[in-house]
Parts: sequence; C-alpha cells; structure tokens
Amino acid sequence: MWTMMGISEGLGPPVAMVLLEVIYSGMFILSKMALVDGLSIRVFVVYRQAVATLVLAPAAYFSSSCSLTWKSFWWIFLSAFVGATMNQNLALEGLYLASASVTCATSNLIPAITFVLSYFVGLEKLDFRSPRSYGKIIGTVVCITGAMVMDFLRGSKLLNAATASPILVGPVGERDWIVGCVCMIAYVFCWPIWLILQVPIIKCHPNHISASAWTCAFSVLQSAVVALVIDRDSRAWILKPNIELAACIYTGVFATGVAFFVQSWSISIKGPAYSAMFNPLSTVIVTIIESLFLQEALYIGSLAGGVAVIVGLYIVLWGKAGDSTREEAPNVQSVGKPESQDDLEDRLLASSTR
Repeated sequence: MWTMMGISEGLGPPVAMVLLEVIYSGMFILSKMALVDGLSIRVFVVYRQAVATLVLAPAAYFSSSCSLTWKSFWWIFLSAFVGATMNQNLALEGLYLASASVTCATSNLIPAITFVLSYFVGLEKLDFRSPRSYGKIIGTVVCITGAMVMDFLRGSKLLNAATASPILVGPVGERDWIVGCVCMIAYVFCWPIWLILQVPIIKCHPNHISASAWTCAFSVLQSAVVALVIDRDSRAWILKPNIELAACIYTGVFATGVAFFVQSWSISIKGPAYSAMFNPLSTVIVTIIESLFLQEALYIGSLAGGVAVIVGLYIVLWGKAGDSTREEAPNVQSVGKPESQDDLEDRLLASSTR
C-alpha cells in the first residue's frame, strides 16, 4: 500500500501515525465546539461509534477471512469497553469540564504510561547497555516535557492578540473543573490499556478491519446503555444540522473508524509504546490550528515546546530503530522477552485483576 503511494515500507508507520495525530487534532477542535453548542457527551459517543460501525462494516464483511470466536469476542468486547466506551466518555467529559490546557497536559502523559505498562507486560524491551534504550527513555521525557512547556510556560506573544477563542470556552465552575481533571486522569490510563489490549486481539483475530468494526459495534451497544441511563431526555438525541452533525460524522469516520484501524495496524508492526509516542504531536498541531484559524495567541513557550516535542520524537524513533527486526503478527517487533503469546495473555489477565 505504501509503495503505491511512493512511501517506503519503513516510513509507513510513522507517516500513518503523524496523519492520525492530524485527525485527532481536528477531532479536538470539532468536539469542543459541538459540546459547547449543547451536544450531549453520552449521545455524542453513541453517534460517533454508530457512524464508525457503518463505515467499517462493509469493508470488514468483504475483507474478513477469520470468524469471531469466543476468545476473540471477549478480548474485543473488553477492548471496546475500555478503549471506546469508557475512554471516549471520560475524554469528552474532561474536555468539556476542564480547560484545554489541562486536557492537553494530561493526555501527554499517555506515552509515559504506555511505555511503563508495555515494559512490565513484556511488550517493550530495555537493554541498559545499549545507547538506543537510553534514547527511548530520554526521548519520551523530552517529548512530554516539551508538551508540558507548551501548556504552562507561555512567555511573550508571537502571533495574534486574542487570549482565547470564544467558541472553545464553555461554562465551567471550580467544582466542574475538578471533576474534569479526574476524568482526564482516568482517561490517560484507559487509552494505554486499550493500546496494549490490541496485542492479544491481533493474536486471536488478526484482521484489523474486522476487529475495528466489531470494536465499534460493541461500543455502540455499551455507549447506548450508558446514554439511556444518564441522559433520559429524549431531546438530547436530536442532532442540530450544524457543528453537532459535522462533529459526529468527522469523529465517527476518521477519529474512530480510520483511527482504530491505523492504530491496530501500527501496533501489530511497532508495538503499543511506539503508537503512543506520537500523542504529543496533537498538542503542537492544535496550537497551530488555533493560532492560524481561531485567532488564538501563539506564545514563545508554545513554539519552544513544539520544537522539543519534535526533537524528542526523533530521539525515540532513533531508539526504536535499534529494536529487533519486525516479526510477523501477532509477534510485535518490540516484544522484549522470548515468551509465548499465551503467556502474555495470562499476564495481561492477571494484571487486570489486581
């Protein structure tokens, strides 16, 4: 696929992940605008997953060469609950209730959490005799530090006089802000767990499109139950034909349907920590979009932090280049110990019961 586009196979995963962060950046802007406009968070998640299911289902039907077994059913059902239903409800609640800076700052902890969890379950290797292993650690720290600098150390203004875009500001009180922060903290643990869950799913259901379609379909049912319990006003299900409808279509098609497939494919090649490492890029992209199109002020701190994120990402990619040669799925390239996939699944199950 990448050869047809003029991109070498080795550049496929990083190019895909950068494009994915562009998609997530658009999702951040559109979602915030739709929520401020009055769209229910729970209903938003249901419609988003429903759109993604409609997009992926036909492709999954014609491409699927493996059936859904009981084993793959439970793994994908758990993945849908953690990575779609819980993850998206918590993220949107935090996005609406907390400030944009808190949302970006906490989400930038995802690479570090994913890296640590991946190491403890045997999906990421560290050889402290190798400079490339130190590169992965240092690059992760630089990446996260740069993102934090963008959020908290502003400095002088470089572009635009406006301090905030009114379309991205919602009615938030102090208590709501605290609840939003708690939601974001829970979210940054859900997403790394979802990334790691893709490894056993690849083992028992190696068709990425089919697995993504089932994930979205299960999440529609789970999210609908949550929405019906919390939002009992039937008027909440009526979409306005403006930014609300646009947000549901965009996030469903691109930020869920396409994103789940790309994430699953990238993890099957490079591992969960690699995919999570690109997350701080969305902070850089959102800052650029807000400055150019939403009249947000651009600060020296934002520029310096953005440069640090890019540098840190390059250091991590250099460290990952020293990992063992790519293995066939489901044996992810970054697996650090010669253990069987069944052993890995046992460890994941044991970890989830602690």
